[in-house]
Amino acid sequence: MVTWHNAVLAGGLRGQVSRLVERVVARNVRVARVPADLVQRAAELGAADARLAPVAAPVLPAPRRRRAAVRAEQASPPTGR
Repeated sequence: MVTWHNAVLAGGLRGQVSRLVERVVARNVRVARVPADLVQRAAELGAADARLAPVAAPVLPAPRRRRAAVRAEQASPPTGR
């Protein structure tokens, strides 16, 4: 059994290698446990048994700062030129 958590988004050589590994794993695993968005992908790649594995994310607390304050904090300081 193997679990997948993310779709391959990388491009270039890294993306090609990642997709190759994804295909090899799908074809050689007995059960692929994947989130809803990857069930069909696993089956298309050759997984004999692709099952939904719900991914539970924790509930986030309410923000403590306003959006404008966060944006101001992340802005680059002037370069002085």
